[in-house]
Amino acid sequence: MEADITSQAVGLASNTDFSLWSLFLRADFIVKSVILMLIGCSIYSWAVIIEKFRLFKKINLESEEFSLCMTKHNQWVSH
Repeated sequence: MEADITSQAVGLASNTDFSLWSLFLRADFIVKSVILMLIGCSIYSWAVIIEKFRLFKKINLESEEFSLCMTKHNQWVSH
């Protein structure tokens, strides 16, 4: 009896495709919507991270330019 159940379970698992795409296609509507929302939030988060990285890089460059300008100005004033 147990051998029959085990062989049936093994037979079912060998016929089933466990790729991500097939799991997504077989999922319920709510599961699909949650997965799509998570993917969308992930894309949005990475967009924010990249935008902040660019902003801080620009601020850092402008700060260095300002610092150089101030040191040049202070050299003219002190002499």
